[in-house]
Amino acid sequence: MSTIFRGLSDEAKKQITSDKYSNRYEFESNNSNLYDTFANINELSTFSKVFDSEIKKDIIDELKQPGEFSFDTSNIEFESHEDWRRFISPNRDYGKIWNYSEWSLSVKDAFTKDNDAFEEAINQAEEFSKLTKPSQNLLNYLETDQESSQHLNSFILFDNYLTGVGLYGTLKLKVSSNNINLDTGFDYSDLEKLSHQRRTLGFIGTNIKNIKATYKPIGGQPIELELPEQFIVNRQLTTFSNTKGLFKQHVRANLLFDKEMLGFNKEESDIAPEDYGNIFELTKPKGFEGDFIPDVKYDFDEVFSMIFEETLEKTNAETKKEGWFASDYIKRFYFNPEPSYFKINDQGYLFLYTKNDTLINSGHWMLTSGTPLTEGGGPTTSHNQLVYFEIGEWSMRNNNVSGDGKRYWKFKMD
Repeated sequence: MSTIFRGLSDEAKKQITSDKYSNRYEFESNNSNLYDTFANINELSTFSKVFDSEIKKDIIDELKQPGEFSFDTSNIEFESHEDWRRFISPNRDYGKIWNYSEWSLSVKDAFTKDNDAFEEAINQAEEFSKLTKPSQNLLNYLETDQESSQHLNSFILFDNYLTGVGLYGTLKLKVSSNNINLDTGFDYSDLEKLSHQRRTLGFIGTNIKNIKATYKPIGGQPIELELPEQFIVNRQLTTFSNTKGLFKQHVRANLLFDKEMLGFNKEESDIAPEDYGNIFELTKPKGFEGDFIPDVKYDFDEVFSMIFEETLEKTNAETKKEGWFASDYIKRFYFNPEPSYFKINDQGYLFLYTKNDTLINSGHWMLTSGTPLTEGGGPTTSHNQLVYFEIGEWSMRNNNVSGDGKRYWKFKMD
């Protein structure tokens, strides 16, 4: 009997990791946080479907063993290591939303004019935002690919995997030790397959436990066993037909968030007509008790985490009406240099300070998508950034605008 079970285990591993099946464990999701994705891998992974509909038949056919075999994958468990989860990680992309570039003028129109202007800014984003220090290999590839975004494309993922860059080497070694030929190339002979390959966003390597098997020999009683742990790679694909569509959705999510946070959805504003579109008016978060008092120190992370979460909740409520969630594309806000606290003056204008009590007069504020460096990381913790969108450069703008005490960021005063 041990010979039969050993043969069953060997054949199961052979089929699960075979070229026929190993690249078919895939799912669609645009979420860039790999912790979120893995938390839902039981529902996302197609392993059980592929195993139950095809693999188990091939195992039984190859064994040619008298008697009956059956399998149960209803209670399988997925385990993963952080080093086995890789997502597209391009060179840092600064889509400068509020500076003096041509696209920034379109964004200003998007926030202050009608919906047509908003859509025009989204459509222009790919053209006017550029990668910083792209590799020559990437530039060469993009000349052959009109479907993919320069910022988000599977070439980056595949190239990093094949060259074993950083933690990609850990995943590559694990895949190789299990004799899996992971599909990390482009089949130009099959256009449908090529488009499918170009939708790849990430890999999540997982161990699978608790695959149950039952063998009933002829004239004998059923015998149950658990197959040895198996390793597979789950492939994440975008839900869009190509990554240009995905990048546009990133832009849409960020602009909707920015428009809400920066005060352009308010029915009433303290901003004078001549300053509208040039001064951003934040709203005190509901989670903050009391009023802001001029010249009092307030913890930056505490207050702006509330602003971030409340703005994202409002933005999600709007995008949910269209069947998607902005939170799939926005994971963190980021300011460099890092503020420790802030003060306001009696008009509500904002002054940021470092932990050494130095007034911050130059810096960058942005939203990013990606995976936290530590599980459970919130909106102020470090992430492996996927795409940056600057809300505004702080340089010069944190000084007086016209000598009258105005600044470019303020809180609406009650």
